Amino acid sequence: WPISDEFGNVVDAAFTGTIEIDYIKIADEHCTQGSATSVEPALTAQQVTIYPNPAGEVTNLVIDGVSNYEVQLINTSGVVVKTFEDNPTNLKLNNISSGLYILVIKSENNSIFKKVIIK
Repeated sequence: WPISDEFGNVVDAAFTGTIEIDYIKIADEHCTQGSATSVEPALTAQQVTIYPNPAGEVTNLVIDGVSNYEVQLINTSGVVVKTFEDNPTNLKLNNISSGLYILVIKSENNSIFKKVIIK
């Protein structure tokens, strides 16, 4: 199919290179002007910082470039020990036994798994 730029001009359809997409705007006849649906880029492990690790009663979570996520703390048996909702940045870990855990950070598009040690 023909490929058009933002002004409706047909661009070279013989292009065979690679295009990296970091934002998609979808609109149809049901959207009002100015509204659109966007898709966030997939979350990568490099975007996630957890500190301190080993953690005490609280650990901090920094996620670059993703605005909607939830976090689950899973023990080594695969049991969800705690769920953190609403884009948490400070994870309260009091009343959780010492040991090795997995933090599962779930975004719209995918999940990232990070090890965390609770001391």
